[in-house]
Amino acid sequence: MIYEIPTTNDPSQEFTCEIDRVSYLFRIRLNVRGDVWTLDVNTSDDVPIVLGLPLVMGADLLATERFARGMLFLVDYTGRGNDPTGDNFGNYGLIWSDDYGGR
Repeated sequence: MIYEIPTTNDPSQEFTCEIDRVSYLFRIRLNVRGDVWTLDVNTSDDVPIVLGLPLVMGADLLATERFARGMLFLVDYTGRGNDPTGDNFGNYGLIWSDDYGGR
C-alpha cells in the first residue's frame, strides 16, 4: 500500500500521521541557510526517533532508520527529479510505501 504524507510549502510544518497503525509526530522544516528541507519523526508523545533527516530525491529516506515497516521517499511531481528548494516544496510528495521487497 502507498500513502501520501501531507505536506505544504510552509517552511515549518508539524502534523501527526498514522503509519502501520502507529501514530507519529512529523516535523518538516526548511533550513534557509542551506536551502534544504529536513524531517524529524517523533513518537506521538514527542520522543525523537529521527532528527534532521534531509529530504532528498532518489533514496529511501529511512534506509538506516527503520522505525516502521516500509520505505519513505520523496516524489517530484514536476518530473525533473531535482531536490526541493525553499520555494518549490509544494511540487513534491512525501510517500510512504509498506511494499518494500521483503526487507
